[in-house]
Amino acid sequence: METDILLAVALSIYLAIAGIIDLKTHKVPNWLTLPALAGLALWRIARREPIFLVYWAVIYLLWEARIWGAGDAKLLMVLFGLWPETGFLFVEALTVLVLGIPLLVAKYRGRSPMELAQAVHVRLLTGQILPTEEELAKAPPASCLLAAGGVVYAWLACFGLKMAG
Repeated sequence: METDILLAVALSIYLAIAGIIDLKTHKVPNWLTLPALAGLALWRIARREPIFLVYWAVIYLLWEARIWGAGDAKLLMVLFGLWPETGFLFVEALTVLVLGIPLLVAKYRGRSPMELAQAVHVRLLTGQILPTEEELAKAPPASCLLAAGGVVYAWLACFGLKMAG
């Protein structure tokens, strides 16, 4: 149990650093993610647990589709390298949803539902469903939300409350 707590604390600090750097610079640096990705890949391969590669491939494809930025993709790959399981996916999605909705409400406060619906309608008519490079560059940092999901799951795992999956 003490080892689990130390791992949860260390991971919480790592993810807090990633989130804070992303909030300040809008980037998650390679020096923070690439060593973790390399270590996790070697660890999973040595244990003959290649399922993480499926998650990494999906994350890469979503990055290529410009669903999220490179820093978000790298951080998600670290997290799915740790927990390549649907239980983590559920907790991550739920955490991002719970924390993201207030941010969206704040972002669009003052705009009418009709105005928002018209903006969606225009995007659908023009076929511009995915964000442009310029929109991604102006988007608020999301890695802090992703990091929060990792922290939640680390502590759930620490106390044996991981989601089945």
